[in-house]
Amino acid sequence: MKLMKIVGMLSVCALLAACGEKNPLEGKWNAESRMGMSGGIEFKSGSMIVKSEIMGISNEAEVKVDDYKIEKDKVGVVISKDNVSQTIWYALVDENTIQEGNGFASVRYQRAKQ
Repeated sequence: MKLMKIVGMLSVCALLAACGEKNPLEGKWNAESRMGMSGGIEFKSGSMIVKSEIMGISNEAEVKVDDYKIEKDKVGVVISKDNVSQTIWYALVDENTIQEGNGFASVRYQRAKQ
C-alpha cells in the first residue's frame, strides 16, 4: 500500500513538471546580419550557445543558464560568472522574432527553420 502511494505521488510530480510553462526561447535563433557581423544563439534548458562571426573570424561559447524568468512579453535569461549574477532580457516581438537590447545596440533574432 505504501509503495502504491509513493508511485502515485511520483506520477503526480512528473505530470506537474511536464505541465510547467514552456520556455519560448528554447531552440536555435539566427541574428540579423549587421555591418559585417552575423551569428546566432541556441537556448537549451540549462545553457545557451552563442555563435558570432565578425569580419570572417568565428567564435562560439556555451554559457550555463541558472534560470529563465518568463514574463508577459519578455524572457530573462539568468547567468552567473565569477559569483556575479546577470539577467539578459529578450523581448518577444512575435513567435519567430526576439530582440535583445534597445536602440542602436539592439540585436534581432529570427527563429531558425528546422
